[in-house]
Amino acid sequence: MSALLLALVVSTSSPEAAAPRPAAAGFTARDLQGRRVRLDELRGRVVVLAFWASWCAPCLGELQALDALQRRHAADGLTVIAVAGDGPDTATRVTALARQRGWRMRVVHDVERRLFARFDPSGETPWLVVIDRRGRVVSTHAGYAPGDERALAAQLAATLGEP
Repeated sequence: MSALLLALVVSTSSPEAAAPRPAAAGFTARDLQGRRVRLDELRGRVVVLAFWASWCAPCLGELQALDALQRRHAADGLTVIAVAGDGPDTATRVTALARQRGWRMRVVHDVERRLFARFDPSGETPWLVVIDRRGRVVSTHAGYAPGDERALAAQLAATLGEP
């Protein structure tokens, strides 16, 4: 898995291999604090959308790694948004997990799964979407294994370094 992600990083970082990046679909949502989250307002920042569920153990491992990256690179222009796909019956669990783990990244509870439908149509978790400063999709990635965060950190460093 790590080798696959590293290959993705290398291929998306190489100018000669760079294909046109599709524009990310816009969205408006509310985070757990009730604040509005709009993708177009995040233009100029690198955005990671992390699709997860409270019952998904690999998701929780990935979110810890993403929160650490958020803390380290927020001032560099990184915004991580964790999008929970749990149903309405587990809303308190999503909120409790975010609070217990002290996540600084924004957490959106996508009860109606509108963001999942737009960015993760298979519904697979964990699922990452990396969006560059211009609002274009750099990469998507399914799954998580410990160590994947190293390749992701390298990709994010390259993307953060782009104009």
